[in-house]
Amino acid sequence: MSDREEPVGAHGIVELISTIAAKGESGRLDIFAGATDGELLFKTGKLVDARLGHLTGFQAINALASMRVDRFHFDPTVVAPNSSSITATERHVLKQFFGIETADAKDYSAPVIGNEV
Repeated sequence: MSDREEPVGAHGIVELISTIAAKGESGRLDIFAGATDGELLFKTGKLVDARLGHLTGFQAINALASMRVDRFHFDPTVVAPNSSSITATERHVLKQFFGIETADAKDYSAPVIGNEV
């Protein structure tokens, strides 16, 4: 995915998420939908976090799936956070209903180095 702004195609945000996942990309996808802005954060193709206005997690993705997204901007230099607003239950629902792979805690936590006690 390139680092540029462009309109979202007819298949919408779920297809865009699938494209990022298929390429195993990491970074932040900024979403512009009318007067509402949002962001999706990825690590190696898995969704780590989602925000749209005041919505987070599954609620943000669900809203985005039903909205007309005007344009997006993907920034691969942004590092995903070490926590997520997406709960374990929401991860299951996102996979089941949207086919979206999400990162769980072990996917975005910092690795332990050495014999730290």
